[in-house]
Amino acid sequence: MAALDTNILVRWLTNDDVKQCAAVARLLDATISKGERLFVSVTVMLEVEWVLRARYRHDRQQVTAALDALLDVTELAFQTEPALEQALWLFKQTGSRDFADCLHIALVSQAGQRPLLTFDDRASKIEGGPVFGVINRCAKRFGGEWRQTWRLSLDRPLKRVWSGPANLWF
Repeated sequence: MAALDTNILVRWLTNDDVKQCAAVARLLDATISKGERLFVSVTVMLEVEWVLRARYRHDRQQVTAALDALLDVTELAFQTEPALEQALWLFKQTGSRDFADCLHIALVSQAGQRPLLTFDDRASKIEGGPVFGVINRCAKRFGGEWRQTWRLSLDRPLKRVWSGPANLWF
């Protein structure tokens, strides 16, 4: 099964290059006639959202409509489609959530690996997603004073450590 890159899907969705859009239409017609499907990776979908929002300045409603339309195309086979659908559902909810954060939550949820540890306060408040473990417990003080924080270690649970001065990375 052949896989599609972001630019193929964006051309098809935006029709901003008539020649390339026609080539995509021919590709889909050929795929249908052969009874085949085309693969779309989860990273391509993430990039499609970003391109539509950042490059084409589409609003949330336009972006979700485009992603919904892609997910409805039977000739496309999506990597982790249930996670993409969950991410899109989360993204459609009210609030200032980021599609990438919604996708992270959905992928973690689909993999059964929870909680998702994050420093992102906005992402930690997404409703409808799995329970988050927010590890942002910093008591920040500027002016060269020390700060208390939590550090995640791969081989042991969260460990309380003291970092250096606030203007240095630990």
